Amino acid sequence: MIAYLSGGMEHAVNEGEDWRNDMTNWLKENLGHEVVDPVKSSRQLVDETNSHDYRSWKKSDRGKYKAFVRKLIRQD
Repeated sequence: MIAYLSGGMEHAVNEGEDWRNDMTNWLKENLGHEVVDPVKSSRQLVDETNSHDYRSWKKSDRGKYKAFVRKLIRQD
């Protein structure tokens, strides 16, 4: 079984990393499930594309922001 950890990230402290780590460990240890954590894959794409300030693009460069978010969606 594969569990996908969905939930709000943008306004959560540390993008909800604490509960995601706790849930990942519990799912693996207790149920033997694999886990997909979109926060980790998103961070990897941010690093690979040097897009650390992508949230500011929402107001300053909507086209650039939209293109980056589409990459995130395709990856997901």
